[in-house]
Amino acid sequence: MILYLDTSALVKLYTEEAGSRKVRKAVEKARIVSTSRVACVEARAGIARKHREGELSKEEHNRMVDDLVRDWGNYFIVEVSEGVAKLGGELVERGIPSGGSTRYTWRPRSFSETGLIWMSFSPPSTIGSMGRPAPRG
Repeated sequence: MILYLDTSALVKLYTEEAGSRKVRKAVEKARIVSTSRVACVEARAGIARKHREGELSKEEHNRMVDDLVRDWGNYFIVEVSEGVAKLGGELVERGIPSGGSTRYTWRPRSFSETGLIWMSFSPPSTIGSMGRPAPRG
């Protein structure tokens, strides 16, 4: 199985929060773990935010960043080209990610034609917005 982790799932590998165990189990089962090139920046931003907001000590922050940087070479990195952005948009239109109104849960989505499992904990309104809710019309 190829497992794609968006930033919301990638961060859960390095922090202890709801869904962390699910992500770790999925990574253990995966033959290939993939993520986007921009996920490293976004994950580090999320970890830094947790430190700024007092959820993480400086030592915890540094350990998580060091672990992410160490592990980065083990991931299959998807470069965000026009084609990848188009495919991502098509996958989102097919129902990824899925979430509720205030709590977001992971539901694995499998695409038999690609052998891909997509893991996300983000609400649909944050796709492409670096975690900020999209403006409502």
